[in-house]
Amino acid sequence: MHRLRRLAARVVSLAPRRLQQQLSRARLFMPYYHMVSDERVAHFVRCVPHYPSTRRFEDELDFILRHYRPVSLDTVLQLASAPAATARDSFHISFDDGYREMHDVVAPILLRKGVPATFFVNTSLIDNARLHFNNKVSLFLERGGSADAAARFSWRDEAALNEAMAELGIDASAYARRVRPYLTTEQASAMIRQGFSFGSHGLDHIALGELGLSEQLRQATACADMVEATFLTRCSTFAFPGGDDGVSLEALRLLHGRFGATFGGANGFAPELPRHFQRLSLEYSNERIEMLLADRLLVEVGRRVSGRDRLQRPLEADAP
Repeated sequence: MHRLRRLAARVVSLAPRRLQQQLSRARLFMPYYHMVSDERVAHFVRCVPHYPSTRRFEDELDFILRHYRPVSLDTVLQLASAPAATARDSFHISFDDGYREMHDVVAPILLRKGVPATFFVNTSLIDNARLHFNNKVSLFLERGGSADAAARFSWRDEAALNEAMAELGIDASAYARRVRPYLTTEQASAMIRQGFSFGSHGLDHIALGELGLSEQLRQATACADMVEATFLTRCSTFAFPGGDDGVSLEALRLLHGRFGATFGGANGFAPELPRHFQRLSLEYSNERIEMLLADRLLVEVGRRVSGRDRLQRPLEADAP
């Protein structure tokens, strides 16, 4: 956050929280995270470098609880079915990608503080059968790999990354078996028994905007079907992996034929469809949460004033 922007955020952060809530068009405050850990997590730190420590996460959660009321996923689904309804004094927190820290670190904290949450998982990663492409890149860089080389890797040609890792003596499969980065079936089942909700995050964590319509729908719905079959729980929500950039209105409406609500991550944009919610990442900076919220509000209001507060989506998805 550069100096002038930081100063403006500091001024806004001093305004009453109620006023800040009223200035935002968000129907519900929806913070989200990927990781909480006191360790430097080699397979993740290059993906989202500013993930919080346990202490920082608890402090941020305490701040949110002082100003917002926690609500369950059922409340989010009720808002989705009532286009005019808002709950600006409430929040629903969610966590993406299904890392094992969700079971080991996050769930105990949420239970102690009485906060419901939704965890979005990629079913191809549960039980640690493999290491995801993004996590491979992070591990490659942490073990001395070239940043220039990493920038050229693509999930469409993962073999090149595998070869580069092998040259450094990195066995991604062995790492996944040893470190167990993701939730196991048993851990996820235990969290569901504790009352947490689980949602679809796609089979393989591929940004849907890079796929054709039929594959977008398959990634989202097949993951949801596997969550329901494996954990015997309702899977009524989908969160777009890597954001919802490039996703058409046609795709969103088709997804809403399967899901009660979908979640994006385009901070500061005005609502588009009643059943599509934009969330706020609290990992993009090491600034205090008061500053992060003020900065996001500045971005939202600035876009609104300039007429750029709505995502420019294609009406129809690209073939195939």
